[in-house]
Amino acid sequence: MPPCLIFFYRYGVFMALRENLLKKMELDQQALQVIRSFQPTSGLVKIDKQAMDRLFEQAGYVRERHRDLDLYFQKVQTGAPAYYIVLDNDLSVYATTLEDVVMRKSPYVKEMISIRNIIKILNDGDVIRSKKADTVKQIHAECVSALDLHIEPSDLEAIKMDGFCALETGNAKEVSICLSLFAELLRYYPAPAFLAQPDYLIIGEKRTGPAGVNIYGPHVVYNQTFNQLKLIKAHIKKEETGKIELFHETVQGSAKSDMDGMDVISFLHGCAQSITSIETKLTP
Repeated sequence: MPPCLIFFYRYGVFMALRENLLKKMELDQQALQVIRSFQPTSGLVKIDKQAMDRLFEQAGYVRERHRDLDLYFQKVQTGAPAYYIVLDNDLSVYATTLEDVVMRKSPYVKEMISIRNIIKILNDGDVIRSKKADTVKQIHAECVSALDLHIEPSDLEAIKMDGFCALETGNAKEVSICLSLFAELLRYYPAPAFLAQPDYLIIGEKRTGPAGVNIYGPHVVYNQTFNQLKLIKAHIKKEETGKIELFHETVQGSAKSDMDGMDVISFLHGCAQSITSIETKLTP
């Protein structure tokens, strides 16, 4: 297939869905990055403020500095914002006035003379809507809701054709992007540690079987160095050592795969035919 067809599909019917899907994937990673930063490091919590600031920006929030606080809010035509978010390690959403937020979070000495203010400072549960990961998920949802993720059959066909072109011309970066787009559509995940191999992109299905046991497969395997793409259909549990050994042999090429090359992209395209909407809920 002539490389010029890549241009047709990417900048014709494909461009909007491609860019919006990639944007969603970027938003997912930013949000998860912030959520992971809530985990203590050496006993200390230090939120990833840069990643959170990017999420706020993409959701259309305004940033203002009051006293020693970084506050985010959405501008409204009339009246005051419905809530303010403080960018600190708690990431609290305050459903109250600006003056009340700064008094509670960064009070002057003269403000602490009041018993009423002391009570507010020590107990802010009455005005906090959410904290930490819940706040991140709220902002992430607002960002994603602005994206057009509607899928038409022509969108899926275009992803497939772009993958064909990239694989035929040896464009490893574009093949990887094509696979990541299908992975997003099909909810494929990176292979678990016992199936992963260095220098291979391995993605596949993960589901929970009887007794809560995870079952992995099928898997798509791509070697960017040699531009080799294959499909392994086996469904594998962690304790199935024989299947795991055969899986690794197939990845390395000493055992036959179920599909190779463009047939793998056609397989992914076929699996995606029944998809009419994209999962927008943030999941680890």
